[in-house]
Amino acid sequence: MPDFESYDDMADEGERYCRELDGWLATFSSGKKKRPDNEIASKTRRRAWVGKIVELCRRAAEKRRDAA
Repeated sequence: MPDFESYDDMADEGERYCRELDGWLATFSSGKKKRPDNEIASKTRRRAWVGKIVELCRRAAEKRRDAA
């Protein structure tokens, strides 16, 4: 299990996961490899959720730097 030492670390990891989800959605949302709609909806929702977490972590990191 990774040790996240800062909000920036968590945001960086979230951004990597967003890229992974973006890749999955690009590959499996349409065409020959299309997955069931419920899987696409789940990944889309998860992508939005992780994007929000990244945003919150970046804000927290900025506040922490401003307070220092």
